[in-house]
Amino acid sequence: MPEDRQQPDIEHTDQNQLSPETKNSTLIIPLILTALAMVCMMTIYEAFKQLIFPQITIWESHFVTIVFSSTISTIAAYFVLRNRQKLLRQALEEIAERKRMEEALRLSEESLERRVAERTAELEAAHKKVLEFDHLKDRFAANVSHEMGTPITNLKLYCHMLPLRPEKQDVYLAALKREITRLERIVADLLYLSRLDRDQIPLTLETVDLNTLVETFVADHMQLAEQKALKLAFDRQPQMSNVQADPISLERILGILLTNAFNYGVTGSLIKVATHMFQSDGKQWAVFSVSNTGSTIALDELQHLFKRFFRGKAALYSGKPGIGLGLATAKELTERHQGHIEATSGESGVTFTVWLPAEAANA
Repeated sequence: MPEDRQQPDIEHTDQNQLSPETKNSTLIIPLILTALAMVCMMTIYEAFKQLIFPQITIWESHFVTIVFSSTISTIAAYFVLRNRQKLLRQALEEIAERKRMEEALRLSEESLERRVAERTAELEAAHKKVLEFDHLKDRFAANVSHEMGTPITNLKLYCHMLPLRPEKQDVYLAALKREITRLERIVADLLYLSRLDRDQIPLTLETVDLNTLVETFVADHMQLAEQKALKLAFDRQPQMSNVQADPISLERILGILLTNAFNYGVTGSLIKVATHMFQSDGKQWAVFSVSNTGSTIALDELQHLFKRFFRGKAALYSGKPGIGLGLATAKELTERHQGHIEATSGESGVTFTVWLPAEAANA
């Protein structure tokens, strides 16, 4: 709804705002017209007096002249003042209208400037996002090319070697199988995150005993840890609250975190998986964490860990497989459970912690 325009108080408008020309015109013109009218009336009066009162004495003539002149002057003064007041009011109305137009113009200019500033900010933000997406696209293309280039090259190499060295057929076929599995994993990660973005992966929520789920998952990976010369341990929180969650998604999150720990853990280092209960902001949280005592992450990389296609220096220098989608997927799945994930790094190693709301278990 547009604001009602406030009518100006013309009676109290400062008359000093009138220009000198306007002030003079409101007084001089009526006076001139009045003087001319009085001259004409006096001429007519003298002629009329000679006709009607030819024998009147000079004193009587002066008296009649004074009375007539006073009457005419009074009438003329009344019309002069009335006309001046009318002209003055018109001038004040013009000033008030001009002030209204100036105020409307000022408000219009301010509104236009504000809209231009807002639109400029929106365009700058959109341009920044476009640049970010373009950068992500380039990095994604580079990562995919790098990650898929190696297995494809090996596939071509082993296919070429098979007819040349048939006695090593079993070795080459095993290598081909590993490279095919690696390609399948890369493509599966891309497709999974794409489906997650389109909300095509529904969560099947159920009551989950977090201790049981984590303990089973850790037990299933003990053999793999031994093969990599790593120590894997589970620290169980007693009386752990249940959570409402999709167990398949929780296992995927835990698998991503354990895979990273296995990839970047040094020989003999300890990988500890633990469950905890915390209260924060009046809410109960069921938490599980994965700690790797054999590696650290630069502080300037922590804030980028959960961005898509981001790979830290350790990943680039080690040549470990991946295209930087694992932690981004873990973050997406955690947030779909109304939780959050965080990473910390220090002298004791790297810890990834997943927070899930525990109060939902009693719903």
